[in-house]
Amino acid sequence: MTFGYTYIERNITGRVDNNQFEHFTSFIDCCNAAQKIMDGAGDNGIVKIQIVPCEYDETRCTPLVMTVLKTIVRPH
Repeated sequence: MTFGYTYIERNITGRVDNNQFEHFTSFIDCCNAAQKIMDGAGDNGIVKIQIVPCEYDETRCTPLVMTVLKTIVRPH
């Protein structure tokens, strides 16, 4: 099992909007990808993206959601 990072997109109610989590080996790469999603989100309902560590077993990415490393919030 490998450890890495992923991001979780949340809408205004706190529900998770993305069903497929991406695996990043670099925290910076994960943050950059999440920021790009937030900057290009338009009006799709994403209000917050949380970057969390994850476990990756070559077939599935399991976010460890109890440990939020960074939160990106849509500016008002």
